[in-house]
Amino acid sequence: MSGKKVAFLGGGRMGEALLSGLIRSGGRATDDLMVTARREDRARELGERLGVATTLSVDPVMINPEAEALVYRAAHEALRNVAKHAEASHVGVMVDGTDTRIRLVVEDDGVGFSHDQADMRRSTGHMGLPLLAELAEEAGGRLDIQSQPGAGTQLVLEVPVQ
Repeated sequence: MSGKKVAFLGGGRMGEALLSGLIRSGGRATDDLMVTARREDRARELGERLGVATTLSVDPVMINPEAEALVYRAAHEALRNVAKHAEASHVGVMVDGTDTRIRLVVEDDGVGFSHDQADMRRSTGHMGLPLLAELAEEAGGRLDIQSQPGAGTQLVLEVPVQ
């Protein structure tokens, strides 16, 4: 995967619309069959752009623009990391929530990393995930990252929806 250019993860409008659409799709009263078909199309498109088999699960969640921007940013960073570093064959993206909180889970079956590797990357200027953790905390939420070498990575972001 590394060295492969992934246009979706460059922050273009198509990628933003794809993820924002995933987050918002639950907030509309739409026929379940249409939502499922649209989600499958988005999963297929996302998988093609990442070069990784992708599954999506998005439950209906009403969300304010600030929380949506943070969820988008976290998903963007997580998926960019999957494409650049994980060497994964599968990534799952799940969005769900309650009336008060939204949760994003991005989980891959890639090579994973150790705490020492994460510390080393941070010391060389790679601040994407630490910055996201800080932004989540400022928003009243949290960012958890679980990873082990050879066991993939799971990122979980939870933030208030209001």
